[in-house]
Amino acid sequence: MRIALLGPVVKDKITVDRATTVQVGGIPYYAGVALKNLGADVTVFATYYSEDDAWVRKNFKYIEVVHIPAEQTIEFERVYSSENPDVCVSVVARYAKNRIEFSPELVRSLNSFNYVIFGPMFYNNISPHLFTAIHKGKIVLGNFGMFSYPKGESLVWKNPENLIHVAPHLSYLFLNDKEIMFVAQKKSIDEAARFMQTKTDAAIIVTLGSKGSVVFMNGGRYVISAFSPEKIIDPTGMGDTYLAAFIRATNLYSSSVSQGTFAAMAATMKLERRGAFNGNIENVLTRLAGSGILLK
Repeated sequence: MRIALLGPVVKDKITVDRATTVQVGGIPYYAGVALKNLGADVTVFATYYSEDDAWVRKNFKYIEVVHIPAEQTIEFERVYSSENPDVCVSVVARYAKNRIEFSPELVRSLNSFNYVIFGPMFYNNISPHLFTAIHKGKIVLGNFGMFSYPKGESLVWKNPENLIHVAPHLSYLFLNDKEIMFVAQKKSIDEAARFMQTKTDAAIIVTLGSKGSVVFMNGGRYVISAFSPEKIIDPTGMGDTYLAAFIRATNLYSSSVSQGTFAAMAATMKLERRGAFNGNIENVLTRLAGSGILLK
């Protein structure tokens, strides 16, 4: 299973219950490392400041990184409480121009992969021409990046049509409940999913944090339960880990429920440590077996 990831690498300053660390972040990191550890062949096409190259490559150990230079590396500061890890108490975002442009060479490379995961953090991180140039059935999109704009040292959501415009080209769309309701301008995830299903044939996966997730796929609606963590260390990147594990599970299981359940356990295991998910398929299955679940 060969997977490409596109997007900015981020410097994350994470505080959980007053304990602070500075670490690498962004979808290319959290999803890329998770996929690698789950046995996928991963290549990351990442934007960041050239002076951060050694730091980035150290954190992407054993993963091929294609560096796309940017004016600066994007920075985020996030504060969480272990009492409610679903909610980020505060966010500071330091925007810098990080854009992946269309080129025939890049498109030829991306079309050789089984999946291409787009991980923008801001609206202009990925050229919209790439959505139309990559073959149908390959594109995975996750998070708020398509409709996220800088405003001082914060970010605002606007122009949901950015995502709606590219939706016909997607195979999988991962959003949390607030994100999909914003894009669809609806008041429930079911209404929002039904609206998005008029715009795309993609599988739509809505993550709900500790309340689990809902998979709208192949004409069905599947509720996936979350798992209780043994400890809460760092919620950052849980959604990216869920996305990565779900896509990896499409190569392991035919059932949407099995794919979602596998992803849910991987996300829980990521919550229990700082940085990216560092387990493997056997670790995930062992934890599931300990919960009385054997995937088919």
